[in-house]
This record gives sequence, structure tokens and C-alpha cells, in this order.
Amino acid sequence: KGSKKALVDFTWYSIILAIIYFAFYIFFDYRSVSFAAINFTTVVFVILTCLFKGVQSISSNIVIPMIADCADYETYLSGKYVPGMIGTLFSFVDKVISSLSTTIVNGALAFIGYKAMMPQPTDTYSTSIFAFTMAIYLGLPILGWICSLVAMKYYELDGERMKEIQQEISNIKAKAN
Repeated sequence: KGSKKALVDFTWYSIILAIIYFAFYIFFDYRSVSFAAINFTTVVFVILTCLFKGVQSISSNIVIPMIADCADYETYLSGKYVPGMIGTLFSFVDKVISSLSTTIVNGALAFIGYKAMMPQPTDTYSTSIFAFTMAIYLGLPILGWICSLVAMKYYELDGERMKEIQQEISNIKAKAN
């Protein structure tokens, strides 16, 4: 049915699993997770982590074939074959967003009081560190996934539309030969 449907579906799965993951941290004593003495909390943690990371990586990687769809769409609209430009644009946006991550983390750490040094593993547990971690680890991705869902509302390149576009490109190529 197309990359769009897969992206939307797995984005929803990511959001749902992120919420479940957050609930795990609220309702379970995550500090009891131990691989030295495996317990119920550890098993739940491992299962949730595997599911969450798996679904998250699928939703992230579905974007790659969509770059080709966008390149085909540009060819369809303009008659110009510019996959390099489309790929470069995607790569540029990806790098800009990725480079902001350190700034966001450091800004949030400064906001909760870590101005001279980063939190250390030996620091005592605090609600502010927990809230910060949840906001960065789960909140920001959820916000990004919501943005993806909104963007997909306006993304017309579903499976059927791509078949039409690819057929038209084939017709143009056939006429040129």
C-alpha cells in the first residue's frame, strides 16, 4: 500500500510504545532492572526496549525509500531527474536536526542546574533528572512523530499515486526512445 501507510502505521506504533515505555518508568521500579539477578522488571524492560527500539528504527528507516518517491515525483512534475538534489536535501535536514540534539540536551541540563559539569552516574537520583530524561528520551521523539503524522496528512505520494507517477514516467521514457 506504499511507504506512506507504513510510515504512518509505524509512527503510531512508536508513539504508543513510547507512552507504554513511559508508563513502565512510572509504575515499575526501573532501578531494580538487573542482568545479574534477572527479575520480572528486567524481563518487562528488555521486552519493552526491544519492541520500542525495533518499531522506532522501522519508522525511521521507512523514510529512505520515500526519498526515491520524492525524486520520482520531481521528475514527474518538472521532467528533470534530480535524485541527488533530493537526497542531499534530505541529508542536510537530517544533519541539521541531528546537530541540534546536543544543544537541546545541554540547554536542558543547564536549565535544571547542571552548569559546571554533566550529571555523573554517582549523582543521587532526582526528579528533575528523571523528568529531563523522559522529556528528551521520549517526549521529543513523540513530538517529532506527531509532526511526521501531520506532514503525512499533506503527503500525496501513497501507493496508488506512486503507481500513476511511475507509469507516467515510463510513458515519457517510451516516447523519448
